[in-house]
Amino acid sequence: MKTDKSVIADLPDKTEFKALCGLFRRQTALYGQTVEDLAQGLEESA
Repeated sequence: MKTDKSVIADLPDKTEFKALCGLFRRQTALYGQTVEDLAQGLEESA
């Protein structure tokens, strides 16, 4: 586990980088529909 002092000392520093990539048209449509469905569900639950 990360909290184990004997392990954490051996780990390198965390490296992060952003990798942006576009969506295909079908993926964009599915994502948009998912967002709309979620918004509708939230409105109905309120």
